[in-house]
Amino acid sequence: MRVYMIEIKEEKGTTRAGQITELLHRSFAEHQCRGLVFAAAVQNEAITCQRMQSGTCLVAEKDNRLVGTVIVSFFVPPLPDYWPNRDAWYFKVPFAEIGQLAVDPTERRSGIGKALLQKAEELCDGKVDLICLNTALPAREIISFYKHCGYVTMGACSWAATPYNSIILVKPLSTQAKRQSNSLKRWILYRKDRLRVSMCRRFLHRYDEVNI
Repeated sequence: MRVYMIEIKEEKGTTRAGQITELLHRSFAEHQCRGLVFAAAVQNEAITCQRMQSGTCLVAEKDNRLVGTVIVSFFVPPLPDYWPNRDAWYFKVPFAEIGQLAVDPTERRSGIGKALLQKAEELCDGKVDLICLNTALPAREIISFYKHCGYVTMGACSWAATPYNSIILVKPLSTQAKRQSNSLKRWILYRKDRLRVSMCRRFLHRYDEVNI
């Protein structure tokens, strides 16, 4: 029996941007079929290059074959005007954004996605107060994955380039960020009907499975 080893490493340069673009397209194709057109499902190689250069790109290889990727970007406030929810507390501290986490469809449920996420989190430890990400509100399986990895929902937002609304998830790293996160969660549970974080109030009664 042949044992395959998964290697996760930082991708230097953009030489394999074409391969990573193809991987992203394959990984997000099923969501596109359901009407969720993630940017990763349609972006061209030039956009992939820009994303890779804007942060740290990690790749997962199995038997020297590209099977996964994720990008970690670091931000210091204030954020650009186009950024949704830029005035929320979780965007007023140094944070990292995890984006375009993708695994080859033939390698799903093998732990590659979780391993990539853990490696990305290791890059953030000691550098920022929290990790932030966003995904499509209807993508229940993606939200469930991140929640099982310790992320909590903090709000909703809408990007001009996407035809769907997104949900914001964060994972506090510093003690202060954890305290703020816990306080906000308690407030949401107590005053759910008054919640006015972006568009959350509109969606809370429609998406109970998000379980804010």
